[in-house]
Amino acid sequence: MTKINIKELRVIGTAKDYFVRFDKKLSIIAGEISTGKSSILDLIDYCLGAKDHPKYQEIQRKGRTALLEIKINGEIFVIERQLFSTQNKAQIHFCDISTLELDHKYVEVSSYQERNKESISSFILSKIDLWNIPLREAPTRDSSDVDIMSLRDILWLCYLQKNRVAGNNLLFENNYMKAIKLRQVFDVLFGLYSERLAILSSEIDRLQEEIQNKKNQVRILLDSADSEGIPDIEELNNQKKKMIRGIDNKKTRLEKIDSEISAKSGLAAGLRQEVLRLESKLQETRVAKRNDEKTLQRLIPLRGQYSEDISKLNFLKDAKRIINPLRISTCPFCLSPLHKDDGRGRCPLCDKEIPKEENVDIDVSREIRTIERKLRELNSYAEELEEKIKEEKKQEKKISNELSLASQRLDDTLKRFVSPYLSEREEIVSTISRNQNEIKHIDGFITRRTNIEKINEEKSKLEMKLDKLKSELEEEREKSPDRKELINSLSDTFFKHLSTVNFPKLSDAYIDERLVPFVRKVKYDKLSSEGAVNLASICWITSIYSEAIQRLKPYPGFLMLDGVQRGIGLRAHKENIEFRDESIVNGIYTLLKELVELDDDCQIIVVDGHPPEYVEDNIVVYYSGKPDKPPFGFIDDEIS
Repeated sequence: MTKINIKELRVIGTAKDYFVRFDKKLSIIAGEISTGKSSILDLIDYCLGAKDHPKYQEIQRKGRTALLEIKINGEIFVIERQLFSTQNKAQIHFCDISTLELDHKYVEVSSYQERNKESISSFILSKIDLWNIPLREAPTRDSSDVDIMSLRDILWLCYLQKNRVAGNNLLFENNYMKAIKLRQVFDVLFGLYSERLAILSSEIDRLQEEIQNKKNQVRILLDSADSEGIPDIEELNNQKKKMIRGIDNKKTRLEKIDSEISAKSGLAAGLRQEVLRLESKLQETRVAKRNDEKTLQRLIPLRGQYSEDISKLNFLKDAKRIINPLRISTCPFCLSPLHKDDGRGRCPLCDKEIPKEENVDIDVSREIRTIERKLRELNSYAEELEEKIKEEKKQEKKISNELSLASQRLDDTLKRFVSPYLSEREEIVSTISRNQNEIKHIDGFITRRTNIEKINEEKSKLEMKLDKLKSELEEEREKSPDRKELINSLSDTFFKHLSTVNFPKLSDAYIDERLVPFVRKVKYDKLSSEGAVNLASICWITSIYSEAIQRLKPYPGFLMLDGVQRGIGLRAHKENIEFRDESIVNGIYTLLKELVELDDDCQIIVVDGHPPEYVEDNIVVYYSGKPDKPPFGFIDDEIS
């Protein structure tokens, strides 16, 4: 059977390494107080996935990394976790601590269990075939949410910490959910728990919730449909069929009417042709009129331009006659007559060279006559266009009147043929439109009723599936082992262990259905002294350990106990004289030595200040608490 064996704990420090090897089946960590004995178990727990860092000042000052070497089914692994780090990561090395510096395989995992992530918990539990086991959050209910069991849950039955030994919290009485899960873990380890039961319970819960949702949907939809007065789906389908038949009949009658109208309207074919001819002629006339009007509009600016040109030329003609260029014939100084040209080509006044005159004479009268002729021709053409436009307007009006009369004759002729059918045709078209809209409205109601029926059908199928699952659940329960037999056997073992440890005045010791230990018919935490509570707690967990080993159950195989002499032996208070008995201490170690011989892979690690002499061979390390007697403590160079 696969079990976990703890081989070595090592802390990589800032200056040196600190380690403890567990090479004995019963390994005792002994020594004086405040030497770090309990920190060793806490560091092992930390390497096995505890969230909280060990809170010891000497480790905070000196420690950097924690390494735990374990053996599972012949394989050696080293779990590595950084101390006092906020990272949620760890490494698992496929080697031992001594070969950690050599090349080897390793995986990086999450420090604590998370969904869909490899973790320390999932890695170890998969090695001992306890991975992916669902636990119901409310085991007394057939329907309950499910959580996956973790290594941390199992360690509640493998590690009895100081706050649980004589701490009145052995079964997590202060935490209701942890108390429930502790009992479930017990059921898993002893085969009382069926994974199939948890899966079935989870599926039942899901189905019940889904069925309730379907019921709520149906109720809301039905209330809405009833408040609107929507008929049932059969009546709606009958209404729709009736509407469709009515539409088909109306369409048949409409086609017949259109056919009769088309046949009789052939009698007015001649009138229709005349209307078409007049419409075409009217269109031609209007096009010609528009073209002529556009041409006339373009001539108007040209007429104005010609008139302006004539005015300019007449002005030029008058200017030549009225304004004579300045002619000087007598010198203004000497009053002697001047000659314009003395043959030298120079001015007789200033003696400058006279420029040659260009011949710029223009025959203005001729130009005026030419433009006036063009203007007359233009005016004549414009008058012709104006007359033509007048005629075209008359023609347009005439054709328009003729078209109006022809159209009226056509309408009158057609009306005699069509009018008997118009009112009936309009009524048919209107009825068809109303019925089509009504069908759309009915289709909407049918869809709503269909959705309700569909949800009801889905609900019925879910209810049938739920009934089947409940039957399977009952069958699975009948297959469960006899819990009563196990609890009776566990109680017997508990009584035997209490006898072995020499519990004073022992009577009526048992463990009830909820795993609560009783001694002298008194619940363990109500016993008269700290020593009694301590012994009851130790024998409770050793009874579970013993039963699991002997029944070959998938128990991890190791057990860690802290503070085993709390309230007993020399540590017992004077008022509890019955527990100040060395035979009780000897009885505890007698029990532990018997337990580790139950199986070759059994391992128990104990933290105790001063174990009896006869177990000296089982002490793996003793911390003196004195600097001159090494080792001083676990962090052996921290002696402040």
